[in-house]
Amino acid sequence: MLTADFFTAVFEDLPIPAMIFEPNEPGFKFITCNHQYELLSPVYRFSPCNDTLKEVATRMENIKPPAAWHAGTCWQPEYQPVITEGKLTAITCLWHLVNERPPLDSDYIGIVSHELKTPLTVINACIQVAAARSKNQHDKVMDDAFEKSGRQVKKMLSIINGFLDVARLEAGPLHLERKKFCLGELVKETVRENHLLLQGHKIRLIVPGNIFVFADREKINSVITNLLSNAVKYSPPGSLIEILCRRSGPLALLSIRDEGIGIPEEQLARVFDRYYRADHLNVSGYGIGLYLSSEIIRQHEGFLSAKSEPGKGSVFQFCLASSVRQMDTAC
Repeated sequence: MLTADFFTAVFEDLPIPAMIFEPNEPGFKFITCNHQYELLSPVYRFSPCNDTLKEVATRMENIKPPAAWHAGTCWQPEYQPVITEGKLTAITCLWHLVNERPPLDSDYIGIVSHELKTPLTVINACIQVAAARSKNQHDKVMDDAFEKSGRQVKKMLSIINGFLDVARLEAGPLHLERKKFCLGELVKETVRENHLLLQGHKIRLIVPGNIFVFADREKINSVITNLLSNAVKYSPPGSLIEILCRRSGPLALLSIRDEGIGIPEEQLARVFDRYYRADHLNVSGYGIGLYLSSEIIRQHEGFLSAKSEPGKGSVFQFCLASSVRQMDTAC
């Protein structure tokens, strides 16, 4: 015969959040919950309280799903009545994660992004040709117009390339063209490439000239560019952005520190999730830059991490294995 202890053990070991309510006119009163629910919302598990079904549902709406789930997921209740001798004696409530907004199919993203990229590439080429001819006319208004147009096209191409990279990641591991290069030289080159982006900030470079890695140079360049872009976006003009490159044992470390708005601790663990956007930010973006950067570093057998304090700034750091043979020549 199945005992009450048996049912208690089964309830406790359920892999999803579960609760029990009993009738309490005009509604139901919370009685207890299992361990999985307690992890989400600590309560006095074995002491009856006055929470109703509606109050519990409201609380669950404010509990974020695990970071591994896509944006748009939420907790959805499933109620099961407990009938004893023909009378309703209790209600069990099981909570399931559901995706209210399924992510777009990666094939669709890839096709659309590719179709958008082709005409933008042609437009960018036309702007460059027109800008070159305009310089001979000494028309400052036209020169400024071409420069701004070129910047916006490059921005759109960067966004599209990001979505294409997401589609490629969904299809399988990235193709990495690894070669040995000086990490410090790449940092300096990336800063030069982004001088217009960085010109409103103070830049401090601490990059020794003898740190070499064996990696895909172009993809590591995109990671550094993304981290610099975020540092600029989320910090005030005139503030300091520090780029530090160093070696720690067999690892090459690169960190980028800003003096920006920072990220709350409860949101920090999710910044590398695909399409995730922190609630407190009022800056445009699609939530793919840090996700792509994290995946690129991960597929290099490295690690990208973040530390932050609201109001004081953030530090993003990645590590890569140093090349087996270090060279003494400065970058």
